[in-house]
Amino acid sequence: MRIWKLLLVLILCVGLTTLLMIVGCSKSENPVSPAEPGQPGSTPVYKVSSVPVSIVLVQQSTDKIALRGTGRNESCVLVFQVKDSLNRPVANALVNFRIGTGPGGSEFISPSSAYSDTAGKVTATVTSGTIPGVVQIIASTRGDTVKASPVFLAMGAGLPDSAGVSIGATELNIAGRVYANLSTTIVVSVCDRYGSPVAEGTMVSFRTIPEAKLSDFAVGTNKEGNASVRLISTTNYLPTSLVPVWATTMGDRSYRQSDSLIERVMYVLFSGPTAVPTLGSDAINLTVPNGEARTFSFEVTDDRGFPLVGGSKIKLTVAAADTVKNDIELLFGTNGVYTIEDANLPGPGRTQFTATILDKGRTNVAGFLTFGIEITSTNGNYVNPNWFTGYVSAGGTGIYNLPASIVLADSSVKTLYLAETGLPQTSGRLYFKVYDALGNPIRYPTVSVVNFALISGPPGTTLSKASDSTNANGLVWVDITAGNEPGVAQVVATTLGVDGLISAYSLPIEIAHGLPDSNRIILTLDKKNMYNRISSIENIGTINLYLYDSYGYYAAPQRDRSDVVISTTGGWVDLVPQSVQGRITIGLHGGLPEPNDPILGPGFGYIYADVRTRGGRAIRSVPFLFSYEPQIAFLNPAIIDTTVNEFTNTLQDGSSYEVEYAVWDKNRNPISSDNSITVTVSGPVAGEIEVTGDVNISKLPDTQDKAMTLYRFTVRDRNPGSGSEGIFKVTVKVTGESGTATRTITGYLLAPNVLGGKTSGYAKSITLVDPLKSRTIYVRGTGGSGTGRPETVTLEFEARDSLGRLVDAGHAVMMHFQFYGESFGASIERDSGLTDANGKFTTVVRSGTQSGVPYVFAYGVVNGDTIKSGLIQIMICSGFPDPSRFSVSAKNINFPGMQMDGLKNVIRVQLGDRYGNPVPENTPAWFSCTHGVVQTADAYTNKDGIIEQVYFSNGTRPEGANVVPGMPEGFAFVKVRTMGENGLDIIDSIPILWSGKPVVTVISGPNPFTVPHTGSAGPWYFEVRDSWGNPLSAGTTIKIECEGAKVDMDPVTLPDTHEGANWSHALGITDFSVSIHDPHGSNDNPYEGGLSTTLRVRINHPVYGEFLVPIASGVIDPP
Repeated sequence: MRIWKLLLVLILCVGLTTLLMIVGCSKSENPVSPAEPGQPGSTPVYKVSSVPVSIVLVQQSTDKIALRGTGRNESCVLVFQVKDSLNRPVANALVNFRIGTGPGGSEFISPSSAYSDTAGKVTATVTSGTIPGVVQIIASTRGDTVKASPVFLAMGAGLPDSAGVSIGATELNIAGRVYANLSTTIVVSVCDRYGSPVAEGTMVSFRTIPEAKLSDFAVGTNKEGNASVRLISTTNYLPTSLVPVWATTMGDRSYRQSDSLIERVMYVLFSGPTAVPTLGSDAINLTVPNGEARTFSFEVTDDRGFPLVGGSKIKLTVAAADTVKNDIELLFGTNGVYTIEDANLPGPGRTQFTATILDKGRTNVAGFLTFGIEITSTNGNYVNPNWFTGYVSAGGTGIYNLPASIVLADSSVKTLYLAETGLPQTSGRLYFKVYDALGNPIRYPTVSVVNFALISGPPGTTLSKASDSTNANGLVWVDITAGNEPGVAQVVATTLGVDGLISAYSLPIEIAHGLPDSNRIILTLDKKNMYNRISSIENIGTINLYLYDSYGYYAAPQRDRSDVVISTTGGWVDLVPQSVQGRITIGLHGGLPEPNDPILGPGFGYIYADVRTRGGRAIRSVPFLFSYEPQIAFLNPAIIDTTVNEFTNTLQDGSSYEVEYAVWDKNRNPISSDNSITVTVSGPVAGEIEVTGDVNISKLPDTQDKAMTLYRFTVRDRNPGSGSEGIFKVTVKVTGESGTATRTITGYLLAPNVLGGKTSGYAKSITLVDPLKSRTIYVRGTGGSGTGRPETVTLEFEARDSLGRLVDAGHAVMMHFQFYGESFGASIERDSGLTDANGKFTTVVRSGTQSGVPYVFAYGVVNGDTIKSGLIQIMICSGFPDPSRFSVSAKNINFPGMQMDGLKNVIRVQLGDRYGNPVPENTPAWFSCTHGVVQTADAYTNKDGIIEQVYFSNGTRPEGANVVPGMPEGFAFVKVRTMGENGLDIIDSIPILWSGKPVVTVISGPNPFTVPHTGSAGPWYFEVRDSWGNPLSAGTTIKIECEGAKVDMDPVTLPDTHEGANWSHALGITDFSVSIHDPHGSNDNPYEGGLSTTLRVRINHPVYGEFLVPIASGVIDPP
């Protein structure tokens, strides 16, 4: 009995404990449910846990975000964890988030509150505003009684601002015209309008002139806001020494409109070889009085007058007799050495220098000073220990009229041109003067004999005499004449003085600057595209012609106007002046005639420079474009009806138009760069319309590319789901130097939910439902369903009433469809029918076997009025390349490249589909060759299915072990491959015969020969081939000459042919025969005593030049 009582008590205790636990749990704030994490469960399952006592940050994606609108990292993700007193995660706790403090630039946190998940975690995202600063984030739970420690987040890194963009270079001067692959680093610093570095990775694009190169064309900024590239020198000739590097980035247009494009430019000097240093006039006859000082000036530059690179050293020395040397001091730099600073422009301390010679006045001794100079530089070293001479005068007396010193009396001869120029400045006269110790010139009866010698000079340099005697003024002279090789010459004049031999030196004389070399002529225009105001003759462009001789120096000035002739095919040019340091600059003027190049078209022309060169004459050309007043054209006939200047469709609520337009001149060429384009909106609902895209272009590009005439903008409803309806107008306006042009298009914006209904009015408009849908199909049999090359396109039209509502069934319209103009073999499957209850009707256009661009339109008759849609453009593309329509040809099948590198030939391939249509534009083909080099980049067809690539003579020739198997010497193959239908490889090739210089072989004929009076001699049989037995290239002329005789072979101009190849016979191509005849009749007197003559063949080859080869010799009319 006692046991049962104890058991009952135990059961009651257990039950009471369980009931208390359930009651306690029912009061918990933290139900846990199997619902999605972070969301309160709809059916709580209670778990024993305490209330939240802490909330901590456990994860932060970043500590710094960019300002809104930069397109960079503009948000930060924060993860908090809620815990109870036992440090356990608390689920489904409601956590509130808010911004505590911040800069007030519309930064925000989302969501404002959320529930913790089963791990006690909750996530929020902070999004930046538009003002930099530090934002404080506060997270709390249990009615804000439990708070996390404040989280601080930095906001910065906005868009680039023009006031915060700067450019510099680590080196302003590199010896880029001396060595290739030298470099300097261009650094662009980019900050936002608050002075902070922009977001890391902000792109900066770089460009420079074609003669230099950059390590990259676009670079992202680092975390300090810097972007850098290397500017690298090349082997190209530079027409300018200062090489510009442009850096461009995009700024914050919302703050400053002009920041849509921020550009900075840095000029780096590509200095050239060290030039001969030049002395100032104060160094000539430099005389230092006893106890005084004299300063002389000089210049050290590169060959164009710019500074040598930073770190170059100039060392000056002075030599004199020991009795004089101890009393003088040369003051220059540090211990006679000066280090040039890094600079890109001439100036004092960079190219202009002074030095001082001081006589301390302690010994009162007179004597000569010989100054030397030594330049150590990356640009090139220069050493001259006998640079020029001076004199220290003593305060005592000397012997009257006895030679004591000799000096250079005239410093005007500093440069001589090469003899080939024929200019007077190829020689110059040097004067020296002999003085006694008192400073008087030597006078009669005393006469000094002065000897002259070249102490340096390039081969060909000569002196007119070896010695001369002083005249009544103590003067002697000698002429120095240049040869045809450049270098530095210096003349020494020596005579006997009272104390022995005395000498004086001429200044170093630069011998350089010959006739232009045909490979070193550069013709440039400062603009590609110039506005031609026909009624004006103003200067609209600048022509620069740079001339260099075969040694790399700038060419000498011209002898007369025929040496350089500059002409134009449009407008007119100034008279050509003499070149200055190898450069000629003249103006290009507009007006008449208007250029019209037969290949490039109206508006395009060429500037030509015809230059006398070392080997004859050379012609260079540069294309230009004369553009005219602007015109605006809209290119979407399906979007805009240009006959009434209206959008063809109403703009439905929340929808948009894509408008393509062109700005060009009367020839459909781009207009000049000093023009701008703006697109604006006006009208009752203008505030509800937004235009984006090419709507504000402050400066057009300087271009000749017709593709750059095309622009695009989007018109969209700014307030989808709200707003009113009404008329708006979009205006495109072009202003600038070319004039003003304006086009305005009217549209109508529909209010929300105006989409038609059960009741409508009669139809007033017909439009295409989806004008942006692709309407490109392919010719029949080359595509089809599932191939990605559809052969049909479905067009859905709709009819609307005057309020823009879709017409209902009671106002249905009988739609008709037809082609506008040529159909290109396409067909319309359903050419008429009624609109449905929603005002819509669908038809299908199916391709034929022709490619082209047909236009379709829909129309209907409503209450006697015809309403039409706009023209709908269908693009019917051609099919894949077909082997039967694949051909390869060459400009020259006989290519004279066997003995000449760098010759160009043109390989042309035309691709057609199975129906004979040109294949689609930009169809690729791949070129290869057995010998030489053929271009393969940009090998894409044009609209006619044609590709033309350049084939160069280069490398191994098709001879000996390098022949094509099975082919004779001289033959190479160019192969072209493309891909046809179903991935089929289509391959074709063309044999090209490489030919060389002419070789004449006499097969038979008398030698010597005799032509009797009224008689004849011959025939001679001979061959003209190259060394490999192949015919010569096209354009080669072969002419027989024989003085005093008449030949029976007319001159021959060879065609482009393979005939006669591999020693085969081809009469008139490789094999010839000739006979000669006495020109006298039977009644004419013969040549008295007979005429000795030679039968020759004269060959003029367009590449290898002229050859005159004897065939035989003999006598006409022998006695």
